[in-house]
Amino acid sequence: MTTFFNAKQERVKKPPNEEISWRISAYAIVFNNKGKLLMALSAVSSKYDLPGGRIELNESIKDGLVRECYEETGYKIKVGSMRPVFSGEQYFFSGIHKKFYHSILLFYNAHLLSEKQEVDAINAHGIYETEKVEWMQLKDLNEQNCQAMHWPVIKLLQKLEKDR
Repeated sequence: MTTFFNAKQERVKKPPNEEISWRISAYAIVFNNKGKLLMALSAVSSKYDLPGGRIELNESIKDGLVRECYEETGYKIKVGSMRPVFSGEQYFFSGIHKKFYHSILLFYNAHLLSEKQEVDAINAHGIYETEKVEWMQLKDLNEQNCQAMHWPVIKLLQKLEKDR
């Protein structure tokens, strides 16, 4: 039996007749010139996320990732290679959409097009997702303050930084 979790990492029991929806999600790994990583503090879970999210059916992964990053952080980005640097999957329940998802997670390197942040873009689409946006040192991120589905990527980035 598949286990579903909500944004706070609490188990959510799926009713037998409830449908599971597929979801493709893409997330940006963006470092600034000081070596800090762009993170969004989730208003739902109070944990840090890499910026990104659901790719809509009518958009490419690249376009969706650019859109999601802008909506969550106010920064415009350019995606590097369309080859993900990390991928995974998660079963989760969205309290906002009241739906169960089987999500494919894709993580891409990206960089800022401009250091100018457009704060009015954050949460402008009508759903309050982002509590705050921060540039963080990798060493300040851990399993307790990161969203569970992003922790394996953060841990990998920390290892790569340590090995340099």
